[in-house]
Amino acid sequence: MVSTKFLASLYTTASLMAVADACHATPYDKCDQSVSFSKGCPPGTIKAIGADQVSGSTWKVTYHVKINTALTNDNLHELKLLTPYQKVLYSSHISPPGKDNSKNWMDFTYVEQVTATLNDGVWCAPSTQFQYDWKKGAANSYHYRTGCDSDAVSPQQCWDAEWVTQRPTAKVQTPTTQANTKTCVKTTKNTAQANTKTCIKTTTPVQANTKTCVKTTTPVQANTKTYYLY
Repeated sequence: MVSTKFLASLYTTASLMAVADACHATPYDKCDQSVSFSKGCPPGTIKAIGADQVSGSTWKVTYHVKINTALTNDNLHELKLLTPYQKVLYSSHISPPGKDNSKNWMDFTYVEQVTATLNDGVWCAPSTQFQYDWKKGAANSYHYRTGCDSDAVSPQQCWDAEWVTQRPTAKVQTPTTQANTKTCVKTTKNTAQANTKTCIKTTTPVQANTKTCVKTTTPVQANTKTYYLY
């Protein structure tokens, strides 16, 4: 018999292993027509490097933003995300975020939670746009945006629905309320010795269908018949 305390322990361990599956995809550039993209001033690009589904059409898209310049955070007056929503990422006069130098804002990654659109088996993220405002002495300001027009610096970012993969995670095993244990004793009739066979079958949440069999011989008198049931 497996104790209640042991089963409770197994249930707690299984519960801690519960992790939800996550859908992940790798985006690519997609525009239905030929586009002459802007290079930016200074030149820059925006590239989606990953997309993780939150639920339904809600996705977290990770972007890599790179500005090809010798300018540094010290030259930056302010950096803002304009679309798909507004947020100040760096500022020399607004706190927070203030002068956040934990990142090199000329080359960084940023995660946006967006509502993607699904057409013909292809998910596409909405256009994203960053605005760089430079201090006096540098270029004034410039917008860097994804899209399929000549004002964009990078194409629209999409991913195929059939390429979305399930990341393997631990599964919860539901513990049984009690172990299934069977013990049997068989004694033959009119033989010089008895064949005794004991079988124990136990089912547990972590190691199911374990069967142990022990076969022994025990001399008995003839013309006897004995049964033991447990």
